[in-house]
Amino acid sequence: MRKSRKEMLLIIFLFVLSISFRFFLGLWFPVNSDSLWYYSIAKYTARNREMPLNTPEIGRMPHWNPPYSMLLFTSFYSLLGVIGMKLINPIFGSLTIFLVYLFTKGFIDKKYALISSLFFSFFPTHLHYSGTAYTEIPLAFFMMLGFYSFLKLLKKWEMKYVLLTIVSLSFCMTIKYIGLVVFPVIFIVGLKERPKLKFRITFLILTLAFLLGSFWYLRNLVIFNDPLYPFFLKEFPSYESSLSNFFSLNSFLKSFTSFWGLLGGELNYLYKILNELGFLAYGIPFWIGLTSLLTLVIILGMIKLFEKYRKVVFLLLLNFLFLLLFFLSWSWKMGAWDSRILIPSLPFFSISIGCFLYNKRRLGIFLLLGLVCLSITQEIVAGVAYHKILKKRHEDSLNWIEENVSNNEVILYPIIYSSFITYHTGKKAVGLYNTPFAPKDIEINELCQKNITYILIDGWVKSFEDQYSELEPKIRRLIESDRLISVFQKEKINIYKVLC
Repeated sequence: MRKSRKEMLLIIFLFVLSISFRFFLGLWFPVNSDSLWYYSIAKYTARNREMPLNTPEIGRMPHWNPPYSMLLFTSFYSLLGVIGMKLINPIFGSLTIFLVYLFTKGFIDKKYALISSLFFSFFPTHLHYSGTAYTEIPLAFFMMLGFYSFLKLLKKWEMKYVLLTIVSLSFCMTIKYIGLVVFPVIFIVGLKERPKLKFRITFLILTLAFLLGSFWYLRNLVIFNDPLYPFFLKEFPSYESSLSNFFSLNSFLKSFTSFWGLLGGELNYLYKILNELGFLAYGIPFWIGLTSLLTLVIILGMIKLFEKYRKVVFLLLLNFLFLLLFFLSWSWKMGAWDSRILIPSLPFFSISIGCFLYNKRRLGIFLLLGLVCLSITQEIVAGVAYHKILKKRHEDSLNWIEENVSNNEVILYPIIYSSFITYHTGKKAVGLYNTPFAPKDIEINELCQKNITYILIDGWVKSFEDQYSELEPKIRRLIESDRLISVFQKEKINIYKVLC
């Protein structure tokens, strides 16, 4: 009894730790990558009472993302300012933990529910993105809520589950494009149902949910002639690799390390983390051993689950396979291994872990505590690195921009995340990207036509080294012809004034 009480206290402590750590990360992490864009849109929408379309204020292409998360960010920004926006993902991330518990208890077995939700709460990828503005976190919540209410509906007809399923599915498709995968998943599961009336009800629910969420896709179709703008455009950035590179050992390792929380699947990121902590020699074997063992446990747990709970496992497995297809195609197209696409599948993996580890107390405790150490360590080191990068690399240049660039002038930041400047300084910025207000090349006529007054060249961005190597001779020619003058220079960052 005493031992059981200690275990319950440990479980409660870990749940509190995982939830509070999500909020800590949300408030502590510097805003970066796509979060810059989402927050910039939220700020613009809250201040101007309109969704941006073709405006350089948001620092990126025309606003095309499904809007539900943006509207949430906007509402919380209006109420609580920047802190409010940063609370959205920690809230949805924490709610998903309890949803995993309810789902496992309701459709698998209540004895697996606690350990499954506990492992899910410390899954590195979910923990990390709960501290950002990436829309996969609310998407994972609404996917699980949609599956939960749909399976409840198949058990017992109740109007509340009909409405909850419709609303959840429509939210999925209005949060992110990949949220559309819930429709074929539920359609295929519904096909297997008997009597046929259940399938007809399923089809009706899917139709109503799709109609409810289709307004944004119709809007994109009218404005851009493409409901999934911009992914079918030839101009959309692509870094497609050959099949031999795509199916190489390096690609597999990047997928694996990205899945276990190493951003972009970069192996050197693992090296830097362990090297900074001073236990490189035994840290790498621990990381590889722990993640490999957890992967094996997930596979064995799936097999065990499928033997007893085929309908539920079929639904979750189908959802994972659709998301995996998107993950592979996106990674191939963009040349980046970003496992956040798989985040809505993490509840399935956590349930598999819980199923296999039930009654394996010592192994379960060892793996859980190992996962806790791995996840928290990775996130703390990542957060410290973000702050160092922001301060060391960009603080002076951002201060210069804020003090010297007027609100009417436009800065060219020739990478995707030009909203970095917009978010931190409030100034207008564009990138060399497919957008009506951005130049397609660094030529003086193009720059002047688009009212570009400054160019910021950021040599720290390693993933764009090839692009900068192409831009460098063009920049040099403009300097030699007295059409560009240097106004700021520090280490690898240069700001040039455009003379039209």
